Amino acid sequence: MVTITKTTPNLFFSFMNLVSSVQPCSIEKIRKGMKKPWGPVYAARNFATQYNFVALNKRTGEFSLSTEGERLLRYTGNLRNKFLTDYFKLQYYEPFVSLQKELFQKTHMTVQEIAEFLEMKFPQKKKWSTQDKSDIGEAITEWLIILQTAKRSNSKIEFLGGEIKTAGIIYFPDMGELSDRAVYDFLIESFHTPHNMLDEPYSLLEKTNKAKDDNAKGELFESFIGSVFRRFGFSPRLKDGVREKATNFTLKKSGGGDVALFYHFPMQGEEKIFHGYAIACEGKATKNIVGSKAVGQVRNLCKKIKELYPKYLVQPLILSQSKCGYDNSGRRTAPPEVVHLTTKDVLSVLDIQKRRLEQGLSLITPIHVMLLIEDLVKQQELEPTKEKVVEILENRLESP
Repeated sequence: MVTITKTTPNLFFSFMNLVSSVQPCSIEKIRKGMKKPWGPVYAARNFATQYNFVALNKRTGEFSLSTEGERLLRYTGNLRNKFLTDYFKLQYYEPFVSLQKELFQKTHMTVQEIAEFLEMKFPQKKKWSTQDKSDIGEAITEWLIILQTAKRSNSKIEFLGGEIKTAGIIYFPDMGELSDRAVYDFLIESFHTPHNMLDEPYSLLEKTNKAKDDNAKGELFESFIGSVFRRFGFSPRLKDGVREKATNFTLKKSGGGDVALFYHFPMQGEEKIFHGYAIACEGKATKNIVGSKAVGQVRNLCKKIKELYPKYLVQPLILSQSKCGYDNSGRRTAPPEVVHLTTKDVLSVLDIQKRRLEQGLSLITPIHVMLLIEDLVKQQELEPTKEKVVEILENRLESP
């Protein structure tokens, strides 16, 4: 359940500063330090816990800063707002996501209309009074302004936020069914049981991590990537062929990390029809951080694939075993379109594929992977958690 509170940005930061200075601390200590009635204190607590900025010790009943809370409070002044929008991406959490969509469609709303929308979209246990609606509408408006998605003009709240342009892949049920049948045939013919489809990817990943030679490690990791995505219906390319001799496209460097993942079927975007789809994948077998060099490499592979297939939609993707994700240079250069996934992310998706095959359900196809990546780019979730990947994918499987 999404909790809607009257917490303003100032009240939230006051709460967080107090927790930081006396942690671990009880709610009574926090109220005493904030010098506020219980209502605003509870509201600030609910906001901070809902977005995991503080952690509650259930045994002692005391609050401390979470990792995200500690990150936030390393910044001061306007840099805190920048953290919330650029790194934590609070604007992509509810209720802000739904409200921004509503505001985008209407172009402007009043404070009262904002409150009424929130009351309808996210019903709370307690019915709101007229004063509650006014307070909540004002508080949420302040957050929209801080998150740079709205501005206030007299009595109107106007939409200010933009969105990341994507191809706008349009899903046709018939296309999805045909793709599902092809994936189903491959999986049924290739594996004795659904569980057997996991054997090769896990074996390749194990061999990757045991390899001592960097080139061998890279080559095995490329094979791992191809093996996983083949189980989603892609045609992986790990080496050059005769047709590429007269082109700039090359995957010659064995173990270099370049893998092309193709879906050679037409698809409809919002503005044009694409003849096919490709993921330009840069594989990083090591567990180190991912920097701007990898971002540059995958964009370069993207260009090569586009030269070879100019009417294809090509998406860059970095797949690694990194435990840290992008470093500062990577985070600076990856936006808006270079998504970074880990082996844990793709293996969790592969596990979903296995379960759906066991249960006779529709399968994950290249179309679902396309839509997953498109959603991540739109939401600027370029380093999604495994849970986020699974959430988006399962939503797409229910209603593409």
